[in-house]
Amino acid sequence: MNLYKILFKHAAPKDHKIGIETYLLASCEEEVYDYISKECTAGIWKDKEGDGHIFNVYGRSYNIIGTETFRERMIRIRGELNDEYIDFSDAYYGITLYEWELIKTDIHTDLKEFIELGIVERTNNHFIKLHKCSLCGSTISIDGISGSYNHHFRIICDGCYDRLCDLLEDK
Repeated sequence: MNLYKILFKHAAPKDHKIGIETYLLASCEEEVYDYISKECTAGIWKDKEGDGHIFNVYGRSYNIIGTETFRERMIRIRGELNDEYIDFSDAYYGITLYEWELIKTDIHTDLKEFIELGIVERTNNHFIKLHKCSLCGSTISIDGISGSYNHHFRIICDGCYDRLCDLLEDK
């Protein structure tokens, strides 16, 4: 497994925000693309992938050396933030772009590596990992992280968990 850092930049006429969306354990960059496409872009990347547009690939002398699909392009340049041809013309209500960086290869699910990388902290014999609630976006910490990690999980805060439980009880 490899450890990737997924970054975002949101820009709108009256505000902007730049930050780390999450860290992701994935075996290849295609999995990172698939995660961002499914979990972060609300289907926008899937729509762009499905429209069938083919992009030219240019060499150093600005000559065409090949073609690629949207998916191939995003994987090659590691996200929209690295796309020099990104279109900001439809950004009145804001636009959010993503990119990823490879942090470390050959990651094992040993917490020692995550502590060394500063992703997990150890306090009083507990491990604390900071996350963003998948529903409301508030920052939460999770303690008691143990041995293995599954990179396909959602974290929600206590307030959202309580609201979900209440909704399920009403049904």
